[in-house]
Amino acid sequence: HTLQEVPLEEGDLHKLAQTLVEQKLEERVKPDVKGQPFICFLVTGPGESNDQDDVPKAIIFHGSHALLDGAGALTTFNLFFKDIASLEDDAVLEQLKWAEEVKNLPVGPVAASGGPKEDWDPKGMELLGQVVKALSQDQPSHSLKPARQETTDASKHLRVERTLAAEQTTQILKTAKSLELSMTQVLDAAFAVGTFRQNPDIAGNVWDAHITVYPAMCENDILESSVMELTIVPMYPGHNPDTYLCIYDAGIPLKVPFVPKMLTTPSIGPLIVSVAASIKQQYAHFLSNPHLVHLMPASTALAPMRETWTDANPFWGEITNLGVIDSKVPRTYDDQEGNRILEVGELVLALRQQSKRPMVHAWTMGGELKLQVQGTDVWEKDYLGKFLDEIIQCALSIVPSA
Repeated sequence: HTLQEVPLEEGDLHKLAQTLVEQKLEERVKPDVKGQPFICFLVTGPGESNDQDDVPKAIIFHGSHALLDGAGALTTFNLFFKDIASLEDDAVLEQLKWAEEVKNLPVGPVAASGGPKEDWDPKGMELLGQVVKALSQDQPSHSLKPARQETTDASKHLRVERTLAAEQTTQILKTAKSLELSMTQVLDAAFAVGTFRQNPDIAGNVWDAHITVYPAMCENDILESSVMELTIVPMYPGHNPDTYLCIYDAGIPLKVPFVPKMLTTPSIGPLIVSVAASIKQQYAHFLSNPHLVHLMPASTALAPMRETWTDANPFWGEITNLGVIDSKVPRTYDDQEGNRILEVGELVLALRQQSKRPMVHAWTMGGELKLQVQGTDVWEKDYLGKFLDEIIQCALSIVPSA
């Protein structure tokens, strides 16, 4: 689908892409009606040059999360841009056979990692049991406080963004590395502590209060600290992770107990470091289990995605760090002669929310840390923005004062 010559507001293609993405979320992909579980839009804006190649463009992927998770979407963008840069003529397209896409589907993560392991039972089942236990505690995870209990408009999509300058991002990264922590661990800690600080009204026993960060996503490139040197079971020979689109990660629960000084200490930095260190240990525990890559398929079989899921607290949030986007989708793409064909600008990400849980995403692009929170209309946009500001303040607090 092509959306050509869309009027730009002050020439801001990034802002236009954000607006279009939100509009597409309201329309929703309906594969049962249109037969299109995935749609690609080309958006072009007016350029100063008569050469169409110089006109700024945006590519919008609209599809089901069942087809593309975050890592899969970035892989698809990379392959997409590589093909554009290397495409000399339409002859390549003419060689493709239509209606045979199903034959090109990747195998599942269990097969890609060498198949089921002989000791899944009991060791794998023990791992699964740890996840179930963490998600079945008598006192549910603490959360932000919603403006209302029920969604009034299912098509309404709230999304708030924040950007940290490259200098501030570098400061956090350098400090985290000196402490043998990763950006992911620092952000997980900032998310948990920030939730308590944003909503200090604790329901239930204060000494049992906690944040369950779930699903904390484990991928080879998400835990980006070189100090950790922890990896998931590698792919079986013959499966290339650079072109593998099937979900190949694992969602694990991380527990952050409440301590009163989260709300009272004037210097939050040492507490964030302490929480991040605890989170690092929890990641290490799960990553040391060779069955981790099979955890997601087992969890899905236990609780099928199409079945209704009931949370004791339907408002508890989640955070995912997509890592360094530039390492997955380069900023430039050249043709075979080395001529610059594409320059990648910004990333816009949005998910159509079905639950009441606020969803935070983080990523680094062009040296800048991006933070975004999304939610349904049970939340107020200003409240979600203050929550992002709290996360940023907590993350920055680990940086020693100049």
